[in-house]
Amino acid sequence: MPSRRLLIGGGLLLIVVVILQSTVRVSLQDLEDAVDAAGVFGPIAYALVLFLGLSVPFNPVSDVATVNVAALVFDPEVSVAATFVAHSVALTVNFIVAKRYGHIGIRLITGRGEIGVVNRLSERMSYRTVFVTRFMLPLTAIGIDIISYLAGMRGLRFVPFYVASIIPWTVISVVYFYSTTYLKDRSLILFFLPAALLILGPPALLFLWRRIRGDSTTAAEA
Repeated sequence: MPSRRLLIGGGLLLIVVVILQSTVRVSLQDLEDAVDAAGVFGPIAYALVLFLGLSVPFNPVSDVATVNVAALVFDPEVSVAATFVAHSVALTVNFIVAKRYGHIGIRLITGRGEIGVVNRLSERMSYRTVFVTRFMLPLTAIGIDIISYLAGMRGLRFVPFYVASIIPWTVISVVYFYSTTYLKDRSLILFFLPAALLILGPPALLFLWRRIRGDSTTAAEA
């Protein structure tokens, strides 16, 4: 059974998230207006908002909406460069915070009993795991950067971790921003297609691969 401390902490966290989501409403238009108002500093404002979205858990500003604004407002090369900066800073901050304070924070929030669960998860972290899971955007780039936290708590070396993280994210950024630039002048519906494919595609492919592999293993055993 979860400890009383964990239940109380989880309840308080849920209340905070509900309050933030219900009171702080930031729409796609609000973000676009804010970036436009920043003028020549628009890319910096975008990178700052994206960094906060990746580093502040349960941020009420949607990461998906933020990158959509960049795709609408900036040239693709500007969007890729600003996103690269935001990703790099977020990876660095999240990794360092988790490495220095992760175990202490988990122990204070959940108690000693549940720290073992986090330790078992972090022990599964490897550079290959980081690289593969970075393509799973719902797990690593929307809401909470759990991979950076687990990698920091695992004590992985930062440079290989950073390389294993930034390469997939940069590939995704290049594909996303150049494809949306091509599509946005043709159809607003098609503009949102790359985001849907990049979010849903990799998990679907992983599910199919594991299912095919499982069927092959079963057939071989038979």
